[in-house]
Amino acid sequence: MLAERIQVHNRSVISGVMPLVSHNCGLKSGPQQPETHNATDSTPLSTGHAVSGTSLSGVGLEKVMEICSSAAAFLKGRMDKSRKRGSAASRAASMLDAEREPEKTWSPIVEIQFGEGTYRGRCQEGVPEGKGRLTYSDGSIYDGLWRYGKRSGLGTLYYSNGDVFHGTWRDDLIHGKGWYYFHSGDRWFANFWKGKANGEGRFYAKDGSILFGHFQNGWRHGECLLIDGNGSRWLEVWDDGVLTGRTKLEE
Repeated sequence: MLAERIQVHNRSVISGVMPLVSHNCGLKSGPQQPETHNATDSTPLSTGHAVSGTSLSGVGLEKVMEICSSAAAFLKGRMDKSRKRGSAASRAASMLDAEREPEKTWSPIVEIQFGEGTYRGRCQEGVPEGKGRLTYSDGSIYDGLWRYGKRSGLGTLYYSNGDVFHGTWRDDLIHGKGWYYFHSGDRWFANFWKGKANGEGRFYAKDGSILFGHFQNGWRHGECLLIDGNGSRWLEVWDDGVLTGRTKLEE
């Protein structure tokens, strides 16, 4: 079930030179059984996603793009137009700043023990700086940019279980836009701020269902639009990672 796959995504911190990031997709653990408005569909959607059905993947790229555009417009129309967005520019600037590297004299590529892992790449004053790869003791690998011994800039984290994260980092935290590719076939895109999902995000389930919504402090929060594998649309309401309501929308 998709519920089980979501719980698997909620990985705990493992040993290494620094913690690997967890990825709970903004969903708190535990049963999610809100009241469902419109009893015409008796299929339970206990995680806020649809159970297996006819996949959307077969309708073609053009149709998927149309669905995505429609979903984004739908959610935007329901948002409070008076909401302040003054911090967006400063956040974008800080994300870009994390990707910039100052001009430095680079050392040759070296291989060193760094924490509980093995690092291969550029160093400065004994710590990773610039481009390099760290292999953790459990087999996970971070390949990307470093600054002052911390993951900063564009990088990819390959988890030992087959999951992959690709996106931007700052001071060892995911910071900016990023994609999670789960070994189960699910995908999650979100905007991150200091290690936690904040702002708009999308979750693509292997069964073809898509969730468009808002994240706050790492959790799904507010109104989200779910398009299930059969193409039906649901308006969901989330409160800090807990599904509190669901309404089926007219076709």
